[in-house]
Amino acid sequence: MRYSGGYGLKASLCGLAKIGGFTSQGSADPLSNHAVTLMAPGTWLEVSGSYITDAGLSPDPTVSNTSPLTTPQWEAVRGALYSPAVISAYSGGAYRTEDSSLYTNGGGHNDYYGNEWYRFSVIDLVWKHVNWPSTGTYNSDGINDDGTAESAHTYSAIAYSVTNDRFIRGGAASGPAAGGANRWEWNPNTPNAGWTAFPALPTDVPDANGNSTITVCDQARNYFWAFADGGGLFTRPTNDNTAAWTRRRNGQYEEGNIKNQLAKTGAYHEAEQKIVVIGAATNQSMIYDVSDVSSIKILKNGTYQADRIDALTETPVWTGDTAILATTAPGLAYDSLNGDLVAWSGGADIYVLDVDALTVTKVTPAVGNTVTPTAAATNGTFGRWQPIGTWGGKSCFIGVNSASGSVFIHKRA
Repeated sequence: MRYSGGYGLKASLCGLAKIGGFTSQGSADPLSNHAVTLMAPGTWLEVSGSYITDAGLSPDPTVSNTSPLTTPQWEAVRGALYSPAVISAYSGGAYRTEDSSLYTNGGGHNDYYGNEWYRFSVIDLVWKHVNWPSTGTYNSDGINDDGTAESAHTYSAIAYSVTNDRFIRGGAASGPAAGGANRWEWNPNTPNAGWTAFPALPTDVPDANGNSTITVCDQARNYFWAFADGGGLFTRPTNDNTAAWTRRRNGQYEEGNIKNQLAKTGAYHEAEQKIVVIGAATNQSMIYDVSDVSSIKILKNGTYQADRIDALTETPVWTGDTAILATTAPGLAYDSLNGDLVAWSGGADIYVLDVDALTVTKVTPAVGNTVTPTAAATNGTFGRWQPIGTWGGKSCFIGVNSASGSVFIHKRA
């Protein structure tokens, strides 16, 4: 199925805007004729006609009549790749249930210095501008002159707390000199002034630099979990941006030979209380049992142990269609309806991960599907693959590969 242009429904009029767990309400349901509701199970929806690069969303004043930036300000912020790098430069994302939108924020290094957020509204099926980039001097210390966060490669380090309606943004490579990205809380209700820096991850172990490329949210226990480059696994409460990080485990992805964090994605399995990390190679995945926060265990040689993994031969051994595990930063997200993890790296196939059986099952589209999504971005998908709730009794996911391309929605069979 293909769709072009905005759907036209305003979230404020729906009463069902929080589609993180959308359930049909019968004939009175204003979304009963929504394009996602009408999708056949096992098919894809392609949404075209609305892009981050549209003139109305662009901060470039030479093409936009809405941008508040002057030409000199834009020339200072645009970097080498301009605003499309919000997606292309190792950028992540997270889904906000409050307004049923996929949020993304990115850039970093010399690619793009803008720190603005964009969201794709599943209700309206259009991209929307959340705020404009900060202007001033980009210092590569993680903090702009106005106290907001510098742009960064956000990887798999954007997470959202449903309870507190806040995002956490980690990442690395902020500003022209690729400085530290720090840890930030961002309030989407006050987007321009919504940045709050909170304590950085500790750097008291060898090779630690305080950056984080994987962050997930434990919604039930109100924890953010973060992997620190060289520094281990940490938690902090979702409702206190002044709280320090608590170290729960040493070792970045267990150190050893397993460090290719730029190609990895993490997801939290809510029912199992496990964090799963995949990407880069089939023998570089990690599964952490975090059910007891005081005693984190990792799947090593077939059993969950407190000992760390030191060799690739000790990592989980998956069976089935394992090619997805070796792709560059595939999308990975939890399906609360089916109780499994779903991975995607462009194209029409999805992959279902069973963390108990250690199986990966490739699922091809249903007969009658007419859409094949584009290939994944070269630098990875990261958090731009997210569950958007249950529509017509089936789980649906959203995926984004490009700032100037279509958005894709999949309804599971």
